[in-house]
Amino acid sequence: MELWATIEKPDGRMVDCLLDHGGVVYPVNPKALDRARDRFRMSASKSDAFDGRVLVEFLRTDHAHLPPLRPSSVAAQEVKLLPRDHTRLVRQQTRMLHQLTSTLKEYYPRVLDLFGDLTTQLALEFLQTYPTPVRLTTLRLSQWQQFARQHRLGPARTTELWAHLKAPQVPVPEHVVRAKARLVAVLIVQVLVTHRAVTDYQMEIERFFGTLQAAEWMQTLPGGGSGTMISRLWAELGDASGRWVSWSHLQARAGTVPLTRQSGKSCVVRFRVACNKYLRQVI
Repeated sequence: MELWATIEKPDGRMVDCLLDHGGVVYPVNPKALDRARDRFRMSASKSDAFDGRVLVEFLRTDHAHLPPLRPSSVAAQEVKLLPRDHTRLVRQQTRMLHQLTSTLKEYYPRVLDLFGDLTTQLALEFLQTYPTPVRLTTLRLSQWQQFARQHRLGPARTTELWAHLKAPQVPVPEHVVRAKARLVAVLIVQVLVTHRAVTDYQMEIERFFGTLQAAEWMQTLPGGGSGTMISRLWAELGDASGRWVSWSHLQARAGTVPLTRQSGKSCVVRFRVACNKYLRQVI
């Protein structure tokens, strides 16, 4: 006997359990479920038990219009999870850098003028060694030249940065410097950990995707030589046969086509919001 199940969310541990035991899962759009409630109750009341009844009846009467969930292979699912977690880490790193930049603007803007990218080892080690403007005044030319050689800065770049380092800056109250320097020290640790995690994830995605058969021809596409772009695209498309009905289905799922509403002489074109955000980002 075949087991049918319907659920609003098309992924998760419950869905995996049903698929592993041979069940056929029909995902239902929450908007479709909301409109189906009016068949059984006109009031605005809502409960989980009532929603379960509506889902069962909706599947019984409209299952011919609902495509069953077609899961990808285990390898495709894993390579799909890795880029999504990588994206979350990149966003977390961006938030940390924004906080670090905002804090430095309050008491130590000189570092922002010197180093555009705060994720570089040069910028972070400089901040750890000279965390305040007062500490910067103790820096001697010989110390700076040694620091520059350790980070492979050329003579011209070393001289240019030294001139910026010794330029006068607006004085900041000591209590502000003490408070913000403490926060910067915490943010630097978080940035270092997040940046290392982002780099490790990218290397793991490239390594794991390279072991799959799809990598042989996917890497021949533009941008497929390195990075996570092609692997993320393949992961979001999946390898389940028949998953995509047509190219228009894929474009709608990715949110790359507008939403047109036409009635009589009125025609409104809107941005498509409901879509796979990860697929739209990679496309």
